[in-house]
Amino acid sequence: MRQGGQLSAVWAVAYGSPDGAERLVKAWSGAMGGGTDRPATQADGSRYVVRQSGNVAVLLENVPAERVNELVTAAATAFR
Repeated sequence: MRQGGQLSAVWAVAYGSPDGAERLVKAWSGAMGGGTDRPATQADGSRYVVRQSGNVAVLLENVPAERVNELVTAAATAFR
């Protein structure tokens, strides 16, 4: 999505159980150097946030902080 001049992305992956989502969140946050407690900033300036909602893992790239919770809820709800 584009907000003004800022490009953002949201990826959501649903699993059969919360354990699968938890494993993906751990792998993503490990690869990015964080992102679960606060955004992980990459060398190119991209900011990543990783969240879990039940059996859904959600990766958000360059999403404004005030929209993170709303978009995690929307992404997780899309699979229900």
